[in-house]
Amino acid sequence: MKRIKVFFNLLLLILCLLFPGQSRGVEDTFQKGLRFLTTQRYDLAIKAFSEAIEVNPRNAVAYCNRGVARFFTGDHEKAIADFTSAVKINPGYTEAYCNRGGLWAKKGDHEKAVSDYTKALEIHPRYPVAYCGRGIAWANSGEYERAIADFTMALEINPRYADAYCNRGASRFLRKDYDQAIADCTKAVHIDPGYAVAYLNRGRAWLSKKDCARAITDFEKALDINPNYAEAGNQLAWTLAVCHDDRYRNGAKAVDVAKKVTEVNPEEGFRATLAAAYAEAGRFEDAIKIQESIIALLNGQGKKERLSDYEKRLKFYKDHRPWREEYALQENISEKHAAKGAPDKIAKGMPKQILARKAVSKELGTYPYTIQVASCKDHEMSNRMVTDLRKKGDYAFNSRVQIPDKGDWTRIFIGFYGNRKRAQKAVSELKKRGFRHAYVVKKPYAVRVGSAGSDRELQKLEAGLRSKGYIAYSIKDQQGNEKSGLLIGAFGIKKEAEGLTTRLQQQDFTTHVVLR
Repeated sequence: MKRIKVFFNLLLLILCLLFPGQSRGVEDTFQKGLRFLTTQRYDLAIKAFSEAIEVNPRNAVAYCNRGVARFFTGDHEKAIADFTSAVKINPGYTEAYCNRGGLWAKKGDHEKAVSDYTKALEIHPRYPVAYCGRGIAWANSGEYERAIADFTMALEINPRYADAYCNRGASRFLRKDYDQAIADCTKAVHIDPGYAVAYLNRGRAWLSKKDCARAITDFEKALDINPNYAEAGNQLAWTLAVCHDDRYRNGAKAVDVAKKVTEVNPEEGFRATLAAAYAEAGRFEDAIKIQESIIALLNGQGKKERLSDYEKRLKFYKDHRPWREEYALQENISEKHAAKGAPDKIAKGMPKQILARKAVSKELGTYPYTIQVASCKDHEMSNRMVTDLRKKGDYAFNSRVQIPDKGDWTRIFIGFYGNRKRAQKAVSELKKRGFRHAYVVKKPYAVRVGSAGSDRELQKLEAGLRSKGYIAYSIKDQQGNEKSGLLIGAFGIKKEAEGLTTRLQQQDFTTHVVLR
C-alpha cells in the first residue's frame, strides 16, 4: 500500500513536570528551568537543567526536561541522549521512553519508536499517550490495523483524547474507510475546536467522497485556526484549481492561496499546485514555466518517480487546458515536507491544551479520595502543569491553599476514587511513571460552578473560569443524569471550600460547595 505520511502528528513531547527530592538550591534551579521551559525560553531552560544535573547527576527528571528543551532547539541527537540518560537512571520513567519514541518516529526510525512506546506500556499499561505514539509509528510503517487498535485503546482509557481520534481517522482514511475517518475527525474537533490538523484530515476524506463543498469549508477552517498551515493552504488551492465539480473551482482564489503557500514553502508539491492554479485562471504561460522548472529540478536530482505525472500535466498546460481530477486530493507534496507531517503545532510549543470534561467513573456515589503529585507557589505554572498532565491522559486538577507562615500554594492532584484502596493502587502506578512523591489524600469537598447539558455550554463555562485563572473538571451528577457540573478544587473541610465560593461569587459566578 502506498505510504502517505502527511496526516500524522509525528511527535507528542511530554513535559516531565515532577519534583525530585533535592536541596533547596538545586530545587530553585530546577524550578527556574521549568519556568523557562514552559515559557519557551529553551536555551535558558537547558542551562538551568544542566546546572541541576551538575549538582545531582542522578536527576532523571532534569535530564528528561533538558531533552524536551533540546528538541525544541532542534538538537535532536542530544535530546535523544538526554532521554536515554533519564531511563538509565530510572528504568521505570514512562515519559522519557515516550519522548524518545516520539523523536525516533520523527527521524523515521519507526521500529525504535515502537520499541520505546512498547516499553512505556510495559511499565504503565494504561498510558494513553504511549498507545497513541505507538499507533502513529505503526501507521507510518503502513501497519494501519495495528495503528487503529492502539488509537482505539488510547480512547478506551481517555475518551476525550483528540489526538487519538484524529490519528485513528487518518489511519481509517488510508484504508479508504472514509465515513469512519470523517466520524473520528469530527469527534476530534468537537473535543478541540482549534484542532487544525483534524479539519484538514476531515476535508481530505470529504474530497474522497466527492463532497467539494464540505472539503473546502474544512480546509478554510484549518486556515482560520492557523493561517500559516501550509498543507491546508495547499489542499485548498489544489481543490479550487482542479476539482471535478465546476461549481467549486475558482482559479483566481486558487492562485492567491497557492502563492502565499509557496512564498514561505517553495517545495516541489506546493509549486505544482501553483502551476495548476495558474492554468485554471487561464495563465498558461505561468503554469508552463513553473511546471517545466519542477521537471528540470527532478531530473537534476535523479527523482524519476513523479516525472510522468508532471509531464502529463505539462502537456495539458501547453494545450491550454487546465488539469482536472475526479477528486482533488493533492498528494504531490515533497518528501521533505511530507516527513514533517503535522508538527506545525509542535514547532510553536506544546500541543494545544485541552480541558478534560469526561466523567471519570461510571459508578454512582462520591469520590472523596484523590492523589497529590506536586505543589508550587506559582499558580500559573500549576495551571500549565495540569493542562500538560491532562494532555497525557491524566485526570489532573489543582487547588489553591493557604499554608500558615508560607502563604498561598497550589496543589496538583490526579484522579478521583471512591475508596482509599483504589487510590493507593493508582499511586503505585504513578510512582512507576516517576511521580515519586505521589500520595493519597482525602479531599471530599469541591466548589461547583453551574452545570451544563452540552459540550458547548461546558466550553463556555470553562472559558470564563479559565480567563479568571481557574481550571475546572467534571464528574457525572450523583443522580446519574447526563448533565456535568463543573467543579473547582479539592478540600478536606467545608470551610476551605467556602472561601473559594466567596471569591468566585465576587467574580459573578454562581457557586456552591458540594461533596464529590
